[in-house]
Amino acid sequence: MRVPVRLSAPGWPAALRHPRVSGPDPRGLLEPDGLDAESFSRAVSAFRLGGTYRTTAPGRHVQSNRVLLDHVPDRPLTVVDVGISDGSTTLELLDALGDRVGRLFGADRVLALTARRRGRWVAFFDQDRCVLVATRHLLLYAPDALVPLFAGAPGQRVSLVQPALERRARTDERVALVTHDVFAPWPGPPADVVRLANLLNRTYFSDADIGRALSQCHRMIVPDGLLQLVENRPGLGEQGALYRRGEAGFVRVAQVGAGSDVDGLVVGD
Repeated sequence: MRVPVRLSAPGWPAALRHPRVSGPDPRGLLEPDGLDAESFSRAVSAFRLGGTYRTTAPGRHVQSNRVLLDHVPDRPLTVVDVGISDGSTTLELLDALGDRVGRLFGADRVLALTARRRGRWVAFFDQDRCVLVATRHLLLYAPDALVPLFAGAPGQRVSLVQPALERRARTDERVALVTHDVFAPWPGPPADVVRLANLLNRTYFSDADIGRALSQCHRMIVPDGLLQLVENRPGLGEQGALYRRGEAGFVRVAQVGAGSDVDGLVVGD
């Protein structure tokens, strides 16, 4: 569990940068042009939003992309990637499917935050709620008492999405970024494929909540469409499963590694 205060790793000697007590400095997101893709992902992973961590990295869904490619029809598809974090793996999904992408929606509950500065201190807001105050040495995750310090400070939009994916969304008419909560009805067109990676996690949500999310997924997928769950567990690597939508639920058609941790909730075992 993330504690209310952590060390901002770049401000401390290497001996103190243990991941249990330290985290990345997200202030670089205010000037994203100075970050490479890996540094951008690392900065985004400082945040916990909507109960889920933004930890991500490219190259985590190679096997899942291969399995999906083996099961989708050879025609343009509507694909929805729900819970994209910083969009690193969404870019890889887009490239893996190639011409089979008719539309691809990268969806997340929060695609950007508002930053307010006071000197070197930066407060990050999700709408009106302060989710993090970052300084050179500290990351403060319960910052309510500090919010008055930032009153009147101008706000700056801070994207949580990789600049390369934002560029694709501007230049490729097939690609769109959409604000969407997995527990809410999908506002877009019916999907041929829905992917959720590292989202339906019992660390974050109860079985009842996961069931609600799966019900929304069932409603947004066309008959015989596909739901893919991908999970990356420390020390275990990539795992997950691919399911076909039936009239009343989902049927498993393939899996990666040990499969999905919530498989029983998906197929109703």
